[in-house]
Amino acid sequence: MAKVQILGGRAGQVLPQLIARIGECSRAGKRVIMIVPEQFTLQAEREIMQRLQLPGFFDLDVLSPSRLDKKIRETAGKLPLTPLDSRGRSMAIACALRSCTEDLQFYRKVALSAGLPNKISSLLTDMEQAGMDAEALTQQAEGTERPATKAKLTDLALVWRHYSRIIDGRFADEQLQRTDLLRRLPESGVLNGTAVFVYGFDVLRRPFCDLLTRAAGIAESITVGMVMDSESAADARVFHTQRATVQRFCQQLQQAGIGAEVRYLPAADTGRTAALQHLEHQLFSRERMVYGGEGSECIQVHEAANPFAEATWCAQVLTRWHKSGIPWEKMAVALAKPASPALMETLASAGIPAYLSKSDSVMRHGLVRMVTSSLNAIANGFRSADVLAAARSGFAALTRDESDILENYALEHGINRWKWTKPITRGKDAEAAEALRQKLIDPMVRLQQALRKAGEAGDKVTAIYRFLEETDAYALLRGREAQLLARGMEDEAVRNRQIWRVMTETLDQLHALLSGSKVTLQDIADLMTAALGATELNAFPPATDVVMVGEAGHLMTSELEALYVIGMQDGMLQSTMDSLLSDEERTALSENIRRPVGISRAEQSALRLSDFYRTLALPARELVLSCSLSEADGGALRPAAMLEDVKHMFPHCTRTGGVLKSGNEEPIAPLPALEELSVQLRAVADGLQEGLDKPWQDALCWLLQSDTYAPAARRLLETIQPDAVKAALPEEMAVRLFSGDRVSISRLERFAECPYHHYVDYGLKPTPRKEFVYQPSDAGSFYHEALEKYARTVMQLPQWPDL
Repeated sequence: MAKVQILGGRAGQVLPQLIARIGECSRAGKRVIMIVPEQFTLQAEREIMQRLQLPGFFDLDVLSPSRLDKKIRETAGKLPLTPLDSRGRSMAIACALRSCTEDLQFYRKVALSAGLPNKISSLLTDMEQAGMDAEALTQQAEGTERPATKAKLTDLALVWRHYSRIIDGRFADEQLQRTDLLRRLPESGVLNGTAVFVYGFDVLRRPFCDLLTRAAGIAESITVGMVMDSESAADARVFHTQRATVQRFCQQLQQAGIGAEVRYLPAADTGRTAALQHLEHQLFSRERMVYGGEGSECIQVHEAANPFAEATWCAQVLTRWHKSGIPWEKMAVALAKPASPALMETLASAGIPAYLSKSDSVMRHGLVRMVTSSLNAIANGFRSADVLAAARSGFAALTRDESDILENYALEHGINRWKWTKPITRGKDAEAAEALRQKLIDPMVRLQQALRKAGEAGDKVTAIYRFLEETDAYALLRGREAQLLARGMEDEAVRNRQIWRVMTETLDQLHALLSGSKVTLQDIADLMTAALGATELNAFPPATDVVMVGEAGHLMTSELEALYVIGMQDGMLQSTMDSLLSDEERTALSENIRRPVGISRAEQSALRLSDFYRTLALPARELVLSCSLSEADGGALRPAAMLEDVKHMFPHCTRTGGVLKSGNEEPIAPLPALEELSVQLRAVADGLQEGLDKPWQDALCWLLQSDTYAPAARRLLETIQPDAVKAALPEEMAVRLFSGDRVSISRLERFAECPYHHYVDYGLKPTPRKEFVYQPSDAGSFYHEALEKYARTVMQLPQWPDL
């Protein structure tokens, strides 16, 4: 039986130690398995190969927990029951909610809301991992004095029981699959006699601890590396959650009769500058000692006027670093808050190869929106909101222009609900609109007919799959992938490639779950939405030579030379925890059962601090921390308190920006230079600025001599110069736009005030989009016209007036 060793250490110390031990095991002929988070697998392989100077390896597997599970099942066999993944579990919980809605107390009014099944699934997972079941939850509810909490727990227990009945004997959810996997682990042989290494996890959750505990009986050794420090460290609070989970893991090992050792690595020189090492050790301590050494200029604090200026400054800094010899792959951008859309656009226009590491909800994809909107349209009597959402998805039979035309016609003529299924005859554009309506609605109508004919739910799911075939969804996906690759959007293409698998797997789960039962069309639509709403798409980063951009704490990279942290506004350390239980309710429940139920808000806050600790400890040479002083719409923002702490600790650090400074000190690429020159030249023309600085003069000269950018630069100068001759409209176009118009005093005043405004109002003559609105005053006209048509019709009948 292997003894489990847990190594704790400061940032930059643990991984090299683990890789050194991996090298020793490999040279000794031992089989090695390294378990890391999903997004770190490729980076971990690169780190091992580079540090051990290996061209490749055959006796080492770098696996994520999910990939390890799959490997064990492939070797040891699968359960006879149909497996339910997270999407299937959400759908099963949604079915349970529908079956007991009338018996719910706390959640009755929101029982059918789209997001509730996913939140219940997450909470029940926490409770299952704490060893609870529906009966135990019922007992906790009965012992609760607070009425609201009692009603909440009672409802959750009721849903849990209904969910258990739905899957009992038919399906294996993730909890049952986990139990079976642990039972089959020894016979699979995957971990037998291996040296197991674990790295990259902030929290050791109960299922993972169960796996490691089971593996300790068959593996040769188990070593877990955690970025954390002991309670005696000056910044011990940062690692509170890591130490708590390690303590619980050690208790579990002790109860299983397995030895465990926790050892903290001594502080060592990681190669970072003295100032950056001081920042790592002191920023989160209580004292925050002021740095008295040299070299604090490597830390820069920048205050930008707004997110656009902040993104531009970021691009300038990255470009400057690259010119100084730092490779793109040795620098990164960490997001203190979600990225502004301007950031990636600015980096791309500056010619900086950057990759944004993030997960996207599958609900944002056009095919998913087309299917769910079509189902909702059928279930809700063809509401215009659902129909038009399907039309705009990009996967209906309409082009973007055609969907705009149809939407404008529908709004103008009040096309809604059943009118979508009838021929369009009103207005001069009726014929064209009718052709578009048929292209959009006919597949939906055929799906509606197939769903109504289907006897049971399994047949309804089959009808949805046939709908995908009829709309040629797979070919459209392949075409979209080709377009994305042609535009150089590889990560988007990878996410697009996953959609067909997600859709088919969801339909398979839905078919297995509902087969033989009776459900309404609305149930089908809601279940699909519940399942797909819990799914996210990920893409792997390009191989090399890109600047990684990702959330603070989730940048899976090491040995960075330079780091830019963007978006350091007030509130960035707030917990993002979203649960059906309040922190007080979760704490009380944990105390009652004497086991933690998930992660408390305090532990979540400590993890957030840990995210920033690990992020700020990444760079070896340069660090820039920046914030915006206002939002894009002008709303004021406050810098994060952490920035003031850095200024206090490093009084001689580099400070740039401010309210009155744009921070755009140098041109970095043609497109950003044109944008900045438009601002500076306008300031010169208005007398607010004496002239252009030398770098901007050189940039303007370069642009004017460039075959590509010279036309844009000349147009810029022409619009800025006060005495520039404005180009006149060609005579033929002027006649078409303005002939036959009468000239009024107000029109002449408008022309004198702004010729362009006059051109738009009197030449282009834009009109607001017409929208059909029924007014009470229209009632008389409606009834009058109806009676008139009735009278004309009956007077033509042979039996008139004796009807």
